[in-house]
Amino acid sequence: MGRACHPQRHARRPRIHLPGFPLHVVQRGYKRDACFFAEEDYLAYREWLGEACQATGCALHGYVQMTKHVHGLLSAPESEAVPRLMI
Repeated sequence: MGRACHPQRHARRPRIHLPGFPLHVVQRGYKRDACFFAEEDYLAYREWLGEACQATGCALHGYVQMTKHVHGLLSAPESEAVPRLMI
């Protein structure tokens, strides 16, 4: 009758990264805890994100930084660039 507190979890489907196609990515804090605590944290993340985009060739079209996570819209020149960017 009642639902279980933790429904059975299945393996996540493989992500598809198409070169040049915009992709929405979300990066969350550990256990959805806060990632940013002060203005300096937001600034440091932006700097690291810019460096990572240059290193991987990803184009960042837009992003939103929130206390517990970041949303980004990006496109990559090759399928392996997105996983390298997010490490």
